[in-house]
Amino acid sequence: MLEIYKHALEERGIEPGRVEKFVYIDDGRYYRPGARIEVDVYIHDGKTYLLEVKPRAELEDVEWFYEKAQIVEKILGRKADKLIIVAVNIDREELERAEKLGIDAIYGAVIE
Repeated sequence: MLEIYKHALEERGIEPGRVEKFVYIDDGRYYRPGARIEVDVYIHDGKTYLLEVKPRAELEDVEWFYEKAQIVEKILGRKADKLIIVAVNIDREELERAEKLGIDAIYGAVIE
């Protein structure tokens, strides 16, 4: 799905072909034992971008991505320079919540 929004990602300095999947199975140190923490990561020129890709971004997706990003920052030992949620559709309320949390949203359509 990142290729669909290639232009929008490139405008933000992200090369979609270099985004990598980050998967961490927690031992209880950062979240809870056995929890699978999964997010897309792009690191370039010393900057770290965390991305969440969803067909439709709903409120729990936005909230969980924000929480998950904080966990991943602890695991990586570095603060993310930008959080980006990529979705085909996003509800208006979720878009507003993402903005309040400092999450950049790339989307195809806003659902009213």
